[in-house]
Amino acid sequence: MTTINSTLRTRLLNPLEYFKISGEIMNKYLVKFLILNFSLAAPIYLPNYIFPDSSFVPSLGNLLNRAIAISHSFIFISLVSVFSVVLCQFTVINFTERAFKRTNTKMIASLFDVLPKIFTGFFPFAILAIFLIFEFLFLIIPWIWLSVLFFFFPFTIALRQSGFKSLAYSHDLVEGRWWKTFLYILVMLAIMASITLLFNGLENLISTSGIYIFAHIIELLTNTYFTITLTIMFLNFDYTCPKHSRDLNA
Repeated sequence: MTTINSTLRTRLLNPLEYFKISGEIMNKYLVKFLILNFSLAAPIYLPNYIFPDSSFVPSLGNLLNRAIAISHSFIFISLVSVFSVVLCQFTVINFTERAFKRTNTKMIASLFDVLPKIFTGFFPFAILAIFLIFEFLFLIIPWIWLSVLFFFFPFTIALRQSGFKSLAYSHDLVEGRWWKTFLYILVMLAIMASITLLFNGLENLISTSGIYIFAHIIELLTNTYFTITLTIMFLNFDYTCPKHSRDLNA
C-alpha cells in the first residue's frame, strides 16, 4: 500500500488504475466486506432470493403489500431499507481510506464513524437532490455542470466535512478540473456499465440454476467494488487538490 499511497498524493491516476487498486482492496478484505453486506444490505433483499414466487413462504414484496393494506408501515420499511443501504455504502467508503492509512481497519469502527454523519448530511443532500431534479427537468446543461461539481459530495460527508460544508469541499476538489472530472466520470461509468452487464449475465445464469444466494452475493460484491473504486477516485482528487492536500499517513 505504501507505493499506492505515494502515487495517490503525487498525481491523478487514470480510471483503470482505480479499478486495479479497488480489486486489490477487495481481495485483501473480502471477508469483512461480505460480513458488512450481509449484516446491513442483504436482509432487505434476501427473502426474495431464497423464496422466489413461493406460495408457502411470502416474499418480501408480498409482505410489504400486506403492510400497506394494514397501515402506513410501508413508508417506515422503505426508509429503513434506504438507510441500511446508505449506511453500508458510507461504511465501505470510510473503511477504504482506513485501509490506506492502516489505522484501525475494523469495519465496526468505520460503521460507527459514519453513522452520525448520515444524519448531519441528510438535509443538504435533500436540498441538493431536489435542486438537481428541478434542473434536470428544465435546465439540462446546468444540471450536468452541477452534478459534476458536487459529484464527490457523498464521499465528502463520509470522510471529511458534514452539513453544507461538504458541498463546498466537493466544489473545491473539482474547481479548475471540471472537464477532467467530467471525462473521468464518463469513463468510470462506461467501465462500470460493462462490468455490470457481464455480471448480470452471470447472475441470471446462476439464478436459473436455483442458487439464488450466490447471485445475491455477486450483486452485493459488485456494488461494493464500485463504491471502493469511486472512493479511490475521490481520495486521489482530494490528495492532489491544492486546497485540501493531505498526507495519507497522517
